[in-house]
Amino acid sequence: MALLGFPARQDYRGLMTPEPEKFQVALLLPNEERSIEVSRDEHIWDAALLLPNEERSIEVSRDEHIWDAAFAAGIVLPAMCHQGYCLTCAGRLENEGEVDQSDSLVYFPEDREAGFVLLCTGKPRSALRIRTHQQKQMRESRKQKNLLAPYSWSKD
Repeated sequence: MALLGFPARQDYRGLMTPEPEKFQVALLLPNEERSIEVSRDEHIWDAALLLPNEERSIEVSRDEHIWDAAFAAGIVLPAMCHQGYCLTCAGRLENEGEVDQSDSLVYFPEDREAGFVLLCTGKPRSALRIRTHQQKQMRESRKQKNLLAPYSWSKD
């Protein structure tokens, strides 16, 4: 199935091999090589989602998109393309959290400077506090900076 020319997102989690609870990491230092054991829990971050009518907390792994973790926790967030383009999933950081947006098709340094994140393609790199449902605000921010702002038609 396709929506606006984009393939619909499918949940492949049931087909994936579970990750081990602990794994080995090789440290290549200038004069030695060492191996340390790392717990998978060290790569899970707490994310507080400030929804329009409530606040919910979820855990998000380092390699998981925030939107997917919210969906798995039963939280319905807006989204259309799931590719970091349409801005429908936009949120805004309420703390100094870090989000990896490298999976986004279109994400500008100005978005980060303004505190906006795209939940469908964003992966946590710290604990987060995010105000959800910020698509209108992100589109307005981009329009003011003459940046691509899909679905922001106006009579101007």
